[in-house]
Order: sequence, then C-alpha cells, then structure tokens
Amino acid sequence: MKILIAAGGTGGHIYPGLSIGQKLREKHPEAEIVYVGSHVGMEKDIVPKYGFPLELIRARGFERGFSKETLEAVKGLFESRTDSKELIRRHKPDLVITSGGFTGAALLREAQRCRIPTMLHEQNAFPGRSNRLTGKHADRIGVSFEEARKYFPQERTFLCGNPVREAFVSPDRKAARKKLGLTENDRFVVVMGGSQGAASINRSAAGAAASLYRAQTADGNNAVKPIRWKLLTGRGQDAETAALIEQELGSVPGSISIQPYSEEMDTLLAAADLAAGRAGAMSVAELCACGVPSILFPYPLAAGDHQTFNARVLEKAGAAMLIPDSELTPMLLESAVKGILEDQNRCAQMSQAADGLKIVDAADRFAAEADRLLGVPDAPQE
Repeated sequence: MKILIAAGGTGGHIYPGLSIGQKLREKHPEAEIVYVGSHVGMEKDIVPKYGFPLELIRARGFERGFSKETLEAVKGLFESRTDSKELIRRHKPDLVITSGGFTGAALLREAQRCRIPTMLHEQNAFPGRSNRLTGKHADRIGVSFEEARKYFPQERTFLCGNPVREAFVSPDRKAARKKLGLTENDRFVVVMGGSQGAASINRSAAGAAASLYRAQTADGNNAVKPIRWKLLTGRGQDAETAALIEQELGSVPGSISIQPYSEEMDTLLAAADLAAGRAGAMSVAELCACGVPSILFPYPLAAGDHQTFNARVLEKAGAAMLIPDSELTPMLLESAVKGILEDQNRCAQMSQAADGLKIVDAADRFAAEADRLLGVPDAPQE
C-alpha cells in the first residue's frame, strides 16, 4: 500500500496530516507513506523529524490584493500541477490524502483525474475556499466540526474531529500543577499570542495581569485568591510585554511569567483554570481535549474569517467567551477573566462544555474511513 499525504503551509495543516500518517503507519506497518509539501511552508523543517519521506512541489498560497507575490502564486499554480502529475506517475499511490491548504489542492485534483481514491481532512468550522472546491469531488471528507458538513457532499462526509497529540488526550491536572509549582489555592491563566505574537493580545494581557495583581495585593487583601499568569507572547515580543507590566508595577512580579513560546502546552493547559488566545483549529481542539474554559479573540485576517466560526462553536456550547480583536482592551480582558474565575459554577460549566466537544480519537476515525474506502479486510464498522 502506498499513500501520499499533502500536509503543507502552516502547522494547522501539517500536524493533523502527521497525526493521520502516524495512525496509518501504526495500523499498516508495511505501508509506504510519503508526505508532499511546498518549498515555502514549514513542513520541510517539521515532517522529516517524524521519520517520513518528504517530496516538495512548487506551490504557493495567494495573498490578499495584487502584488509580485500574486504573480508568483499564479506561476506556482501551473508548476504545482506539473509536479503533481510527476509525483502521481512516479509513486502510483493507492490513496491520496490532503489536510488542506494550497499544497494539497493540485495533488488532489490530479489524483481525482487519474481516478485514484482521495480523502480530505477539514480542520475548521468554515472550510477554506481550496477545500470547498476540491472537497466536492473527494471520495471521503473528514470534518472536525458538525458545522462544516453542509459545505461538502453529505453522503461522503463524516465527523472525525481534529487529531491532537497523545499528551493532550488524558491530561493529568494534579501532576501538571505540581510540575508548575501551583498550589491548590492558585488560579492559573494561560494567554497565548500565537507563534508570531499579537500586539493586541499582549497589550491587553499585560494590562489585565497588572491590574488584577494590584487588586489582589492592595492593603494585603487576602480575600482575593492569587492569580498566576503564563503569558506566551510570540517570538520577539516578550521584552516589550514585560516593559508594559514594569510601567504599571515597577517590576514583573513572580506570579506573572512571560515567555515567547512554550513546548509544554499540554502541561500548561492541563493545569490551567482559564486560557485566552486565538481560535485556530488546533488550539481549539487542544482546549477542548483538556476541558479548559477559554476567552477567544479570533484572528481578524484569517482566510474566510474561519477563526470566528471556530470560536462561535465553543461560544454556542458555553465553553468559551468570544471577544472580537477590534474590541479587545486591557479593561475588557480584566473584566472577562475576573468574571469567569470568580464564578465557580460558571467556570465548571464552561469546563464541562469544552470537555463535551472533544474528540480524542480523530486520527483513528479517519484511518478507519481510509480502510473502508480501500476495502481493507476487517476494517472496523461504525
């Protein structure tokens, strides 16, 4: 069995594709699984670390507006078709899978032209334009939100969820809090600005954390439970965020930890009482896997405003509070954090709602559907 998986561009496409590939490799050790990416995405640095061979095609995403990059993207559109034809001819795959993005579109179309079985994984509640177009003809489409079903042929669409890393599947809150040095009395808030950071989030988080710290230490106020903060600012923005807090408090207190990013998100979310940040598909899946109440500020420039659609799913379920980025201020964030943390019933209900949305066997569901599509003997039935 030979499988091509197109998983390129951003981590939101790459990691689900990797999780699917790992599950297929686990079920079919004899299978040859090859990843397909582009020269401009993150996959060339990520995929090889997981032990999969990687082929690169000349594809580029389209930027908003017309520019030199637009011309390069048009050129890449034709080149990616040529490269995809060559890959199909050379590898002769039994199945082609894409986890979305510009890299997978050309490969999926070529596989469909050659009548090779195809599958698509959609991470968001509102599918991107590329997936909506290619998904019309895919043999199976796995969606992560029920809200995405209506954009694809119903008879070929199934709910599978977003594959999250194993570390998020069974979070151990007690062990995580012990590792982070948190007491039973501490309330722990994680603020995530994304890998590239977001000035609006960092400014608001700095202001909210400083103001609430001042309130809990005023005149030795022991009635207010201490709040511990982890501010993940994005690369290059940690010093600026620290400076904002220093302007307010004179120094950064020990209860406010500032880092550009963390490689221990599973530990942080397992320990968190509340999280705040963007509403990317994988972030939302990890929040739900850990049952963490959240405050979400969807990225306003996301394609098709898909992060707002993701956030609305959690908001509707009662798992999150949605604040548009344009409305985000230190005062509003402070009020939101305080309102959630000081209402134990609300906090518990939000946590329960988030837990109710989680799908921890997403990769298993997708792999089982792949088996059915290929007619693998003894494929598990729904």
